[in-house]
Amino acid sequence: MMVEGLTERQRVVLNLLVRLIERDGRPPTVREVAKALSITVRGAYDHIQALARKGYIRLRSGSARGVEVVKSLSGLMSAPAQVMPLPILGRIPAGDPLLSEEYWVDTISLDRSLVPDGTAFMLEVVGDSMIGDHITSGDLVLVRPDPKPEDGSVVVAVIGDEATVKRLGKIDGKPALIPSNPAYLPIVLDEEKGDVRLVGEVVGLIRRRFGR
Repeated sequence: MMVEGLTERQRVVLNLLVRLIERDGRPPTVREVAKALSITVRGAYDHIQALARKGYIRLRSGSARGVEVVKSLSGLMSAPAQVMPLPILGRIPAGDPLLSEEYWVDTISLDRSLVPDGTAFMLEVVGDSMIGDHITSGDLVLVRPDPKPEDGSVVVAVIGDEATVKRLGKIDGKPALIPSNPAYLPIVLDEEKGDVRLVGEVVGLIRRRFGR
């Protein structure tokens, strides 16, 4: 890969990309770069394209956050093979494949050591039913697909067209999805109806602060 020298403004943009990725756990959008530097979106776009041409970053097409820094001003970044892009899912209709690309709303890159088998996805939490477990609305949970998670684990279940995060337990001997906020009632699962699908176990969490 050919790496060329940078202008002063390009150096500023590169440092900002590295800093935002370290802080937020994912690349910024062009608009976020523009806002952070008080420049136009077009200006930010041009600087990012220049960094790609000069070999400091890679760009993934089709993603608003498709920036991968491969060389900082202090040297080469971690090898790209150590970073894994994971989908952030939106709605998950009950009868459809879990990782169908049409339900991807964004992508986030995480260290591969967090998902050694390569099968995981992220889901944005909506609501406050799990605040007792310090999982709040807007958080991203890292989910490992598992149709038969163990009792006591925090899981993602699909009910109709909506995904919900709850703790798996039992009520009167029956499996149930149990919230950690007393304002919400547990959901007892009816295995005969099959109207609830357990899709995975929550194994990590990213708290997002920007945009609030």
